[in-house]
Amino acid sequence: MKKKKIAICLFLVTIFSVNTVFAASDTGMAQYRDNQEDSLEQDNIIQEGSLDQDNIINAESSPEESANLESVESEESEESVEPEESVEPEESVEPEESVEPEESVEPEESVEPEEGEQPVENKADVSDTSEELEEKATVAIDYYVTRANWSGLVNAVGMTLSYSNSGLKQYTKNKTKLSVYSSQAIINCSDTSVSLYGVTCGMTMDEVNACMKKAGWPPMNSYTNYYVLQNSYVTNLVDPYAGLILSCSYSSDGRLSSWVWDNKPLGFINSLPFSDVPQGCWYYNSVISVYQNWLMTGMNNSYFGASDFLSRGQFVCVLHRMAGEPYASYNGRFPDVSSGQFYTLPVTWASNKGIVAGYSNGRFGPADNVTREQAAIFLYRFAQYNYLNTSYSNNLSSFPDRNKVSPYALTAMKWAVGAGLISGDNGKLNPQGLASRAQCASMIERFRKTFSGE
Repeated sequence: MKKKKIAICLFLVTIFSVNTVFAASDTGMAQYRDNQEDSLEQDNIIQEGSLDQDNIINAESSPEESANLESVESEESEESVEPEESVEPEESVEPEESVEPEESVEPEESVEPEEGEQPVENKADVSDTSEELEEKATVAIDYYVTRANWSGLVNAVGMTLSYSNSGLKQYTKNKTKLSVYSSQAIINCSDTSVSLYGVTCGMTMDEVNACMKKAGWPPMNSYTNYYVLQNSYVTNLVDPYAGLILSCSYSSDGRLSSWVWDNKPLGFINSLPFSDVPQGCWYYNSVISVYQNWLMTGMNNSYFGASDFLSRGQFVCVLHRMAGEPYASYNGRFPDVSSGQFYTLPVTWASNKGIVAGYSNGRFGPADNVTREQAAIFLYRFAQYNYLNTSYSNNLSSFPDRNKVSPYALTAMKWAVGAGLISGDNGKLNPQGLASRAQCASMIERFRKTFSGE
């Protein structure tokens, strides 16, 4: 009986142990399943985070995909969307590699513009300066033009033969065309990638003038033959009537739209720019010389005003140009020389250098016509300023009106006559007489020839 009870107890213990094991097993399985579910949820969260990150990256590189992502994530407003990992809102998203687009930067070819943004055309900005345009001008053709090396020009620009007959060959590249005849060549250009003497399409008239002056060409004017050459620069005007021509065309915004270079044959140009400067007159060479050297211009494109008088302000402007147009700060020394006038800078400079002193009443008289003795004084002091030879002298005994020379002008007048700058007016000095523009041009040209080597 006792053994039987022991056996029953052992059986009950065994059953209890088995149930406990199975219960523990069930609990472990449940925990295992919970852990597996938590792990799967974590994996999904990570995967979703990765997908979100991929979408953010794709949004940075593709505006269209970014727009699609925004349509899905419509819970937040567009202006306040802040993607994960501190990605900035779309409106301020910067391109990769931290490159900040400039205000007018064109979108890259592989990137479409954002919604509402218009593509920018790839064209030159009309506000480009002469320096920027020269950088864009990849081919400078001065070397080939000055040497009439047309084959070299064709190769340099990359032009190809577009037309040919027995007397003419034409070469073209984009907006540049070269026409070559037996003894003449013409270049037509409206291309910003080609420059001649520094001149490039897109420049202002002042910038073109500066380039042509630097290249040694005379000022722009209008010349006539059987048709009118408007806005043209012409060389070799004196003799013969032939030379090189650069004709310019400007658009409505005042910028150079195209130019034509041409080497005209003898006899082509049969009229000089000034109708009152006929070939053979005593002042012809002097006027042409001071004009070609940008020292004196005409009263307009066709009239020089040879018999008109030159003002004191204008005469000092000529000396200022001869000196290279140095800068001088306005000081208001003369009450009748106000700021902003065409003669303000020249008169201020000449006053600072002791070339002009003004009247005894303290005024300069810029609009007063210059007298012959005043012109002699200005030139004499200009020579002193430049350390030129002022030892020339003439006793003026051959002039019956020598006693009319003002005491303060006597030394300058003797020097001017001795240096050959003034030769007399109908046998007289006429010191208080007004100097015409032709006479002033002759004085200035003689000064340049006399002292060119000093």
